[in-house]
Amino acid sequence: SSLALTLPPPLAISVVAPGAFYAALEYSGTFRLILFGIVPAMMVWSGRRKGELAWVPGGDLPLLFVMAAAFTVIGMEMHAKTNITPWLTKLILRQ
Repeated sequence: SSLALTLPPPLAISVVAPGAFYAALEYSGTFRLILFGIVPAMMVWSGRRKGELAWVPGGDLPLLFVMAAAFTVIGMEMHAKTNITPWLTKLILRQ
C-alpha cells in the first residue's frame, strides 16, 4: 500500500536523527513559498505577456504584491537563520 511506502522513511529519519528532520521541516516552508507563491505569479505574468492569459483578472499590481510578499518572507527567514545583517552592513558601508 502507498501508506506503507510513505510513512516509514520519514519516521525512520525522525527517530534516528531528529535534528535533521526538524531542519528539513524548516526549509520546507521556504520551498512552499517558492512553489505556491512565486511560481504561479510568474506563470500568470509570463502568460499575460504572451497573450495567453488575458482572461485572468487583476492586472499586474496583485502579481507584484504576491511576489514581493513571498520574497519578503523568504528574506526574513534567511535573516533569522543566518543573521546576515552585520555582514551586509559592513558590505554596504565599507567599514
